Amino acid sequence: MKEGSEDQDLALLFDVSRASNEGGLDAHLSHILEGCLQWFAASGISVFIRQEHTDNFMLAAKLGADSKVPDGAQLRSGEGIAGACIVAGKPMIVRDPADNALLVGKYQPRTDIGSAMVIPLITPESGCIGVLNLSRRVPEPVFNSADLAQAGLLAHYIAMAVSNARLFAGMNSAIGETRALNEKLDAIIACLGVGVLVTNREGRVERWNPEAEAILHTEIKDHHTPLAVVLRASPPDLRYAAIKGLNRAQSGRKFSGRAHHALSGKSWSVVASPLPGGGATIAMQDVSSHEEAVRELDRVRRLAEIGQMTAAIAHEIRNPLTGIRSAAQIVKAAPGEVAEFGNIIEREALKLNDLCDEFLDFARPLTLHLKKLDLLEILQRLCNEYASKAEATGIRLRLIMDGRSPIVKGDLVRVEQVCRNLIQNAIEACRRDGVVQISLMEGNLIIEDEGLGIEENHLHKLFTPFFTTKAHGTGLGLSNVRKIIDAHGWKINVNSKPGFGTRFEVVFQEQQAA
Repeated sequence: MKEGSEDQDLALLFDVSRASNEGGLDAHLSHILEGCLQWFAASGISVFIRQEHTDNFMLAAKLGADSKVPDGAQLRSGEGIAGACIVAGKPMIVRDPADNALLVGKYQPRTDIGSAMVIPLITPESGCIGVLNLSRRVPEPVFNSADLAQAGLLAHYIAMAVSNARLFAGMNSAIGETRALNEKLDAIIACLGVGVLVTNREGRVERWNPEAEAILHTEIKDHHTPLAVVLRASPPDLRYAAIKGLNRAQSGRKFSGRAHHALSGKSWSVVASPLPGGGATIAMQDVSSHEEAVRELDRVRRLAEIGQMTAAIAHEIRNPLTGIRSAAQIVKAAPGEVAEFGNIIEREALKLNDLCDEFLDFARPLTLHLKKLDLLEILQRLCNEYASKAEATGIRLRLIMDGRSPIVKGDLVRVEQVCRNLIQNAIEACRRDGVVQISLMEGNLIIEDEGLGIEENHLHKLFTPFFTTKAHGTGLGLSNVRKIIDAHGWKINVNSKPGFGTRFEVVFQEQQAA
């Protein structure tokens, strides 16, 4: 050992034992080797570290001009000089093999090395975790018993430092893996078409994705924001379902429910699941399109059933009607007032026959003959046709057009039937001296009246077969309108406010400029 004060020696020893872990295990070992190289005035030094859960020791670092251990070198307990030292569990000076029975047959002296010392690194918890090899050149003093005693003292500090460095390295690796997994999880959540909120046990939001912000109509700026605050701008039913889901999940149970917003017509699926530690995940998905599709499928099925029933009824009515009309013809041929009764019977029979035609028209599938139609020309003709009927009740028909007349691809007879039905309904619903306005825009036909309007609980029934608010209506007019529009692939919307009139809008999905 180099000459120097004991305080300097202790300072160097302390510096070796407290080597920083910030640079990782490799940097830590390099720092230790530099300190030991100075401490023992060695010309070469190397350290082998035991691999986890094995008896193999692998070269971890080397330093000095005389350290000629090849990269990737390994040793095992009991094999070679270092292996013998590991078995002995104490520092060992290596000179003549005859001096130590453990070294017999395991050591071939090097001519350039005057002395060597092997120091096992032992901790009370893990046993031998590594071995340190030091060497001095031939001109330098050989290692002695004082060096060996110092090595035994130093080995304890080095072993603890290496063990702590390995723990820190493992912890940093685990933290890095956890961070990478979290980043991957955040990326996956961000791409989901489902809104996701993750809360802690106090009900504060710790993680979320953009879809959740879109569904809740809010921007979440801070972590640990209470769920109630995050839900503040969301629809009431959705807010209630999410809070209920959180409460259920915090009690360790899964929650699954639906929320609906009547004003917007939107629906959501809400699923909440408990997390270890008392937190919860809340998944929200907009299922409006799905529920609308289900409702439409149910409507089509009901229409099919009603159509079959209507066709059967119409056929059953027509059979006796034929006999009634024949009898009416005979009665009409009789003299006197009896003939008038025959006229009445025949007239009413014809009404029933027309009703049967309407039933059958509703029941049978549509066959469309598509061609390009000028909507303005159709509406102008119908307005002229209904002008006298409207004027008789003091109602004004107003036809306005925004831009050029749209050309649509449709069935002329069926499109006229739709327009005729909507215009006639608007005239019948409009108040006296009111206005029925027909607006033709690119891709839209809007027919509005200034009538009493329709109650909200009746709006969703308007296109249902046989539903009518008229005293003498059949309830098939708007059903046929919807059927024709669906067959063309178009859409029809209705808005009404009691006391302010009703607005029907036909949206053409396919149109071309004139």
